[in-house]
Amino acid sequence: MSNKAYDTLKMIALIWTPISVFIVAVLSALAVPHLDVATAILAALDTLLGSLVEVLRRQYNNQNYIEVKG
Repeated sequence: MSNKAYDTLKMIALIWTPISVFIVAVLSALAVPHLDVATAILAALDTLLGSLVEVLRRQYNNQNYIEVKG
């Protein structure tokens, strides 16, 4: 995976998805219907992206460690 793709995933996971959850929370306070579904989907998406970013980070670090050590 390219650095740009990794950086994009990381930005979505760490910045944009939490902002979306904040917006859903505000809309929930305004009693907009069906936000429980949106919240569940956003939380699941953020969890998935966070896991992918961590797996990719570990692969990258292990690859660089092998190259330096080898």
